[in-house]
Amino acid sequence: MSAEAPLRTLGRHPVLAAIEEVGLVPLISSTEPDDLIRAAEAIVAARLTVMEVTLRVPGALDALGRLIALVDRAGLPLTVGAGTVLDAGAARAAIGLGARFVFSPVLGVEVGETCLDHGVAWFPGCASPTEIHAALELGCDAVKLFPADTLGGPAFLRSVRAVFPELEAIPSGGIGASPEELTTWFRAGAVAVGMGSSLFPAEAIAAGDWEQVERRLAAAMAAVEVARGEQTE
Repeated sequence: MSAEAPLRTLGRHPVLAAIEEVGLVPLISSTEPDDLIRAAEAIVAARLTVMEVTLRVPGALDALGRLIALVDRAGLPLTVGAGTVLDAGAARAAIGLGARFVFSPVLGVEVGETCLDHGVAWFPGCASPTEIHAALELGCDAVKLFPADTLGGPAFLRSVRAVFPELEAIPSGGIGASPEELTTWFRAGAVAVGMGSSLFPAEAIAAGDWEQVERRLAAAMAAVEVARGEQTE
């Protein structure tokens, strides 16, 4: 990206619109393509259209690429992106494999530039008003509030939105799937929430208990719908 080129993209990224429509970003950590495709099928069965694969362990990037190829071949109505992207090299690699969005636990300028250069949605992790301000100035599509459970919860989001009314936030980290908790997040202004281990428990994945995963996804989606209904009342 040239020094003269603006970092902020024009208009709203369609991936953000898709995430807001469902209100939930399911994220999973695995290096097993078979597990990832089963997770993808469970996600689609729960009427979700987005899926985040985190790059937390060696081999995750290769598994992400294989998943995207399998999703494309199967024709699943699913937008797949990468999570835990810490540097521009990982962002370029994920985008090269077909990732449509990038989540990060940190605010990385070079990661953002890479995403914006390629037209890929960028959701940097922020934990303070200073980081949120920088992310908005750089042109992020939305902010990932992380770790949401230790930042002050919905009260923190409500407070920062008073300063940044244009902020579109996706809290992630320690969020429960009860309608009551989700209602407080959506009332505070969250466009969606991210959930991982509560949807994909390690023991269930190891045991191949995909029925449990499907139940958890369906329950979380139902809770989101209830929370959003209460938000508008």
